[in-house]
Amino acid sequence: MPPYASRQISALQKKLNTLESSDAELRGIGYRLFCSICDIDPSQRQPLQPAESSVAFVLRNIIQRTLKRRGTVALTLIFAPGCEEFVRLPWELLHNGNHFLIASGIFTLSRALMRPDAPIGSELPVHPPFRILYISASPINFAPLETERSFEAMEEALNPLIETGQIFLDRLEPPTFSQFVRYLNSYGGAGTFDDSDTTLPCYVVHFDGHGAYGKLCPKDGCETVSNPDARKCVECGTSLSRIQPQTYLCFCDEDGYNNFIDTQSLRGVLVSSDVHLGVFAACETALITNDRSSGGNAPPTQHLAAVDSTLATSLVTAQVPAVVAMPFSLQDDLSPTFMYHFYEALADGRTLEEALSRARQAMLPMQQKSWFIPVLYRHVAEDDEGPVALMVTSDTQDDHAHPLSHLGPSISFVGRERELRDVEQLLTLAATNRPSSSARRSMRKPQGYQHIALTGSPGIGKTALVLEAIRRNRDKFPGGIIGVSLENGKLFNDALLEIIHALQIPARNVASSDARQRSRLVQGTLRSLASRELPCLLLLDGFESITDRSELEQWLTFLNSLPLEVVVVVTSHSNPESMLVTDGTLGRWYEYRIGKMTNSDLLMLFTDLAAASGLDQRIQLNEPRQQFILKEICALLDGYPLGAELIFGTARTIGGHIYTPEAATRSLEEIRDELYGNPLAGIMSVLEVSYQRLSASARLLLSYLAAFRIPFNREQIAMLVSPDTLSTAHETISPPVNGDAQQERPEHLSALLPQRWRAARDELVQASIVLFDGYAYSIHPQIRHFALLRLPLEERRRVHRVVAAYYYCLSHPKMEEWIEAFEHLEAAGEPLDLHEAIQVALRAAPPLEGQGHFEAAQKLLRRAASYATRLGDRTSTGLIQCCLGALLRQLGSYAEAEVYLRSSLATHQRHPEETEYIGWSQYELALLLHDQGDFPLALTCIQQAETQFKECGQECGLARVLDVQGMVYRDQARYAEALRCFEQAIGICVQQEDRLGQARALHNRATAYGALGQYSRAVRDLEESLRLFNALDRPVDQSWVMVDKSSIYILQGKLDLAEQSCQEVLPFFRERHLRRGEALTLRTMGDLYRQKKELQRSHNCYSESLALFNALGDRMNIALTMYLIGSLFFLEGTYLEARNNYEQAQFLAQESVISYIQGLALAGQGDVAAVLRQFTDAERHYHEAERLLSGFSLNRERLNILYQLGMLYQTQQRYQEALDTWVQALVVGVEESSTLYRDIQDKVQALVADQHLEAEYRASRNRFNLV
Repeated sequence: MPPYASRQISALQKKLNTLESSDAELRGIGYRLFCSICDIDPSQRQPLQPAESSVAFVLRNIIQRTLKRRGTVALTLIFAPGCEEFVRLPWELLHNGNHFLIASGIFTLSRALMRPDAPIGSELPVHPPFRILYISASPINFAPLETERSFEAMEEALNPLIETGQIFLDRLEPPTFSQFVRYLNSYGGAGTFDDSDTTLPCYVVHFDGHGAYGKLCPKDGCETVSNPDARKCVECGTSLSRIQPQTYLCFCDEDGYNNFIDTQSLRGVLVSSDVHLGVFAACETALITNDRSSGGNAPPTQHLAAVDSTLATSLVTAQVPAVVAMPFSLQDDLSPTFMYHFYEALADGRTLEEALSRARQAMLPMQQKSWFIPVLYRHVAEDDEGPVALMVTSDTQDDHAHPLSHLGPSISFVGRERELRDVEQLLTLAATNRPSSSARRSMRKPQGYQHIALTGSPGIGKTALVLEAIRRNRDKFPGGIIGVSLENGKLFNDALLEIIHALQIPARNVASSDARQRSRLVQGTLRSLASRELPCLLLLDGFESITDRSELEQWLTFLNSLPLEVVVVVTSHSNPESMLVTDGTLGRWYEYRIGKMTNSDLLMLFTDLAAASGLDQRIQLNEPRQQFILKEICALLDGYPLGAELIFGTARTIGGHIYTPEAATRSLEEIRDELYGNPLAGIMSVLEVSYQRLSASARLLLSYLAAFRIPFNREQIAMLVSPDTLSTAHETISPPVNGDAQQERPEHLSALLPQRWRAARDELVQASIVLFDGYAYSIHPQIRHFALLRLPLEERRRVHRVVAAYYYCLSHPKMEEWIEAFEHLEAAGEPLDLHEAIQVALRAAPPLEGQGHFEAAQKLLRRAASYATRLGDRTSTGLIQCCLGALLRQLGSYAEAEVYLRSSLATHQRHPEETEYIGWSQYELALLLHDQGDFPLALTCIQQAETQFKECGQECGLARVLDVQGMVYRDQARYAEALRCFEQAIGICVQQEDRLGQARALHNRATAYGALGQYSRAVRDLEESLRLFNALDRPVDQSWVMVDKSSIYILQGKLDLAEQSCQEVLPFFRERHLRRGEALTLRTMGDLYRQKKELQRSHNCYSESLALFNALGDRMNIALTMYLIGSLFFLEGTYLEARNNYEQAQFLAQESVISYIQGLALAGQGDVAAVLRQFTDAERHYHEAERLLSGFSLNRERLNILYQLGMLYQTQQRYQEALDTWVQALVVGVEESSTLYRDIQDKVQALVADQHLEAEYRASRNRFNLV
């Protein structure tokens, strides 16, 4: 609610316009305004304690803190539409009961109007040079004004800028509106199409003259301005009912007489001009009245809002960024004082708010209290309401410039958003962690984040990250941000001098002062800022460069003595807390470790740096091939941003050498190839500096640990530095500068390292050379490449062998460990090492295949194959080809798999003594043929493999062959034979302790049990195979079991369990590109949805499955899937589509000699023919299907065929044939409890009774031996 009613405001305005108010009256007005903001009753002498969330509480705290800090707070009042009553109030008089908040400098005040249609943003500050136009209009028929004194004051205030050519002060002669328009057209951009024609624009207009607010008489020659609420002209009595009040400026006409110019005319001229600041030292140019009481009877379309009729607010809403104007009358003799102080402050680079505050305070001693009259209106954007300067001076801090630009921050920063958020949170906590008054009195420092150490490996991007974090959080440190680089061994005393200059301390003889004097000076200044609650930030970049103990102690003592309001951030390889061990404490540090960049961030950094330098166009970086190579480089750099800077950045000096961007002179292929073996030269230089800071034992240990390419633990370090391993280690290490040289000589390091390795390890971790996550240690690849080269060649080879043996001798190596073992043997490089690497690849292939790491296994095998070929090892070549064929079979690449397997078989057959290897090649070939549905050839290969295994006595091989034979019999529906094979295989595997073979045979036996309807046995075998596969860590085999388990669930009616199992394994198969597993899972899901009557989802699954089987060339499963699709169409009543799919399934099954699928497809064709009443075709199909299936244990399918055939006979009234067919069905061997069996029994009884076939029924029973 407004503190005054509308009439009260009008009366108050008239009172203030007379300039006769006393200090007490002004205080009373100001206090009432203050109480209205704070929601306080002004009649209470002692207001109640405000709630913490109230405006009163917030303002009280701000005022107290500002008085304590001897500072000023910028206050902006933003008025929304409909708040005109509030705009009218003299807020510049705000008084809290103790102080005039604006006059005392506690607050600066600017007003802003929120208009939905207003242009967005502000255009201040402006850049010199520019023009300022001074207009002094003193019409001869009005009271004369002291405009000359005002102009002289303005000229004196701006003189430094005028002399340097930054400002051109113009005076409008003559001061007519016509001349004003002409001037703006020439210099102010008004009405000009091409702004480039205006070389020196006019950004400021100052009007010094008369002004009035009211209603101008419309009668010719009267020229009288009456009060805003007048109904008639006070001079001539003309009606003013249709006249609206507005602001008028008194320009001169051609003869020097007054010429009133209204607000709308002035707005029309200035709205398209370059004017950024308008200053109107004229009466009532910011006066706003109640438009409802003074608007007259003007039509609504002609009615002006109050803010549009007053000059100041009208210009601000018309895009003029700032306007200073007078809502009340201002004495003429105050104008020079106001102008001098206002413009001098602007010339010094002060903000508009600061300049107006200074001018008000200069007017305080004046007899008539007019200091509150000048008001500032601003055009502001949301979230950008802060104070703004008129112009940019050499001393003005650019809001967009980096506060630590001298440290060379990146022009643009890419990525690391998570780290930036973390550091921002740390800086926020540090900047707001204020000590309580009791803590100050006790002089105890509370635990907080005042000392922050950003640590990380050399070149990992610590400096770039902290500089970006500081740029984003600069507003949290109003006391200042100071940054010092300690690179190149900068002394403590020199760094203090930099800090003194950054703090702009005007001290004499500072250049000749010592460290103690400079330290006291800096501490005193920082404590002074702290006492005013102005947080500061001190950044020390490269703290690890301080190697001298006394220097380090000086630094830590100095930093620990700084007040809590000074946040210290260091970048370092080590936590400062661990760099110096003393008896006392030198402060605690919060350590935040900077890790690698993500590959996506690093790729963006590449692109950004290349675009900034233009290299992206020169080297055609956007081409697909270049992008592919760039991704490879990203992977090799492994999140190391320094590499990106060296490849695409600018030239930089490292260790005294200049490194130009690598991509400027070399192809990306060349850079990539170099990175495979060595770090970039610039990275080597950076690492060399850090390397030389380490002790000799730490350097030697690092060279050995660099052999570990994956995380390692304490036991592995101990193994590597054991005396046996180090017996011949000799590293080329420079002798130490200080200390006992004999103690550190290279020949003694091997003997000392087993005792020193723990201390050396700790030194490496503290220096961020070796990283520790609480569980394991790791070394960045760039550092690892650098350090490993420090060992002699033979020693490197031996270390590689030791590490390789450690990994491949583990009981169950992980994928990374198999790869590490292989690559270490590769790196050793001798023929024996390569032979060993081949054996490692062969040993690794089966477990990697079982874990689903097909790509890794293929890469190892292909690399091993190249070494086997180079070494002329034909046996290993054949074994590798066999393994590759097995992998490709599982991935569904049948053609390529067959090439490898037949090549392997041919290779081994050239050496008849390799009987076992021949058998394994034939076994894998049999599996491939089974998966392709070529069962006759599969059985041939099985017989040949069996012969080979028997000849060499390979029992495990015999078991595997029996397992495949059972799989063929099962898929031919020869279940009894299949079960015999599976049981024999299981027996041999148990005897030979071949758990993998046992698990596979159990899985296959379960599928045979399921086909026979023995679900409990099937589930038991599946559970046991799952247990074994889990123990063997073979998730791929577990997924195959889960698919078949889902099929059993469907047959049992447990549809939810089946769906859950399928949805678990389908993503697994897809992620590993196991297309056959994906296809079988989708087909199982099709069966599931068919059971759930969700036919469209069933169609989708069958269609996807069929597409995959077609891509694989799996003829058996193509035929079976097409049969299932036909069944689904039949169920939907789409009989022609059903017949088409049945016919295709029959053709494929007949071609592949898969009789039972052929029989099922014929039965389906019989169903279609029966529905279409093609009885002859239906009978023929049913008989052929029954003939084909009679040799298989497919009793349920046969029962269904005979039932349908009987129904066909009954429809044709061939009752005797129907009876014989149904009696035959009853002896097929299906459980009597089945629904279909009982239906047939009922059909027989009904047929016999209806057609009186009792004798024929007895004969039929005897013929088919039906009991």
